[in-house]
Amino acid sequence: MSTEELSKVERVLIEKFGRLDIENVEKAYEKFSTGHLEQFDRALTVEEFDDLMVLFSLTNDSETQAYYFRQEEKYLEFFRYLFKKNGHVSIYAYCPELASKRKAIFRFLKPRLNKQEWSLFKKVKNNLVPHNGIFEIKSFEHLEIFAKLSLRELHFSNFFFEESVLIGNYELSLPLYCFEESYIKECQSKANEVDLFIRTEKAEWAI
Repeated sequence: MSTEELSKVERVLIEKFGRLDIENVEKAYEKFSTGHLEQFDRALTVEEFDDLMVLFSLTNDSETQAYYFRQEEKYLEFFRYLFKKNGHVSIYAYCPELASKRKAIFRFLKPRLNKQEWSLFKKVKNNLVPHNGIFEIKSFEHLEIFAKLSLRELHFSNFFFEESVLIGNYELSLPLYCFEESYIKECQSKANEVDLFIRTEKAEWAI
């Protein structure tokens, strides 16, 4: 894709969704049906969070890390659902940090990805040319590596689908913005199928 085409994509995304850093839209619930994709069906207390929340870390023991990867797979299954739902239309990942060619990014990520993931990440960096932080994604393989980077809190992306945006965020709590309430209800059903939840309480929409 040429720079001119990517510039057009950037304009289209902004016209459609308001801005690329959509998590900074004030009162987003006035324009979108909004919720959070999460592991739990309610907000946890501080004590529950300490006991139940498991995040990716190089310091996790093998059992803890294995548990994390089981949770990660649930989220990847939801990404797979959105990818299929999007049909043959390209998905766009907005990740200005990954657009950089700084070697420090490679040094940081290499120990945090397995051999296959690392190989795919290098392929993505070499083959997907970003413009102003926007990457065009046409395969689930490429979407998956961006998703893993977000879920592991390594590099967050905003994922633009045709009718929704899923935001990379901390603590496996991913904000979801949809144009139609019916769309988010479909997403809630799919999330439940993979043992996740989309909570839509207004009081908890702010990141």
